[in-house]
Amino acid sequence: MKGSIARIIDANMNRITEGLRVIEELFRFYLNDLEKTKFTKHIRHDIVKILKKTYDNIELYLSRDIVRDVGTEIKSDDELVRSGIEEIFLTNAGRVKEGLRVVEEYLKTIFPNEARKIEKLRYEFYDFEREVAIILKRKEPEFYRSHIGFAINPNDDLESAISHIKSNNIRIVKCCSLGDEEKFIEMITRLQRHYDGYIYIEDSIKIGLITRVSGILLTSKLPMKELVINLKDHFIFGSTLLQSDLQHMVFIENGMDHILKELKHIEKLKIEHPNIRLISQYNKDNEKLQLELFKKDIIDILLFNEKNLTKNENIIKITKE
Repeated sequence: MKGSIARIIDANMNRITEGLRVIEELFRFYLNDLEKTKFTKHIRHDIVKILKKTYDNIELYLSRDIVRDVGTEIKSDDELVRSGIEEIFLTNAGRVKEGLRVVEEYLKTIFPNEARKIEKLRYEFYDFEREVAIILKRKEPEFYRSHIGFAINPNDDLESAISHIKSNNIRIVKCCSLGDEEKFIEMITRLQRHYDGYIYIEDSIKIGLITRVSGILLTSKLPMKELVINLKDHFIFGSTLLQSDLQHMVFIENGMDHILKELKHIEKLKIEHPNIRLISQYNKDNEKLQLELFKKDIIDILLFNEKNLTKNENIIKITKE
């Protein structure tokens, strides 16, 4: 029995360490993230250290029997293709999680103390995986194209709003609270069940963490600079037109991604800060200029509600281009 378990431990130890090495290289060379490079190295070394207390390397090597391994010929087509960096991470994170679980279960039969240590590392990795998924979501090229946005609040007909969002291929939704937190959370949760785009909320870090939305638009009510610095790996941050130009400059310097700004200031701000994405709230009186700036990628997100989206054929047409 011990020899067979050694084969299982060996195969899954290789699976875990190879997956962690792929992830480590992603943070070291693609994202240039020192802390997460250190974390993957730490968890890889800890696993090796724990397993050395169970079997030495010679025992594991001698347990291998590739010729009689019935699983080596089982392949699937999707193993040969990766759609991008996010899939590389998620695939290898999956290998690490599965490998940790297998090692933990089989160690319970003969090395229960080491099994408990592996379990602890597995839960650490779960938290790490969630943090990384959020970071990679921010880096998706699809997000950084110009988009029509859609604003909803808890009093809107959510089913109708979702229908408009899907039929017009809208990738960014701004959820506005009317003060009732419970109702607001319920609306966001229902929206997330039917919509896989980017969801913004206003101001509430607490609700953002509960619902795991993509981003938060901040107003002057919050100490923005500190929040952006401390939480920029968790959310895409934006600020609203309530901020002064001076405040906007401070937030841009500290990692702000988006600014919701009055139309008259947008062109100047884009010239000065071309990497900042600018949001403009649709206004019928300014429609011609807004659509012109949107097509030129000066306005990055043109934000509508259900009423002004459905009443204007030009708007519907531009969302489908």
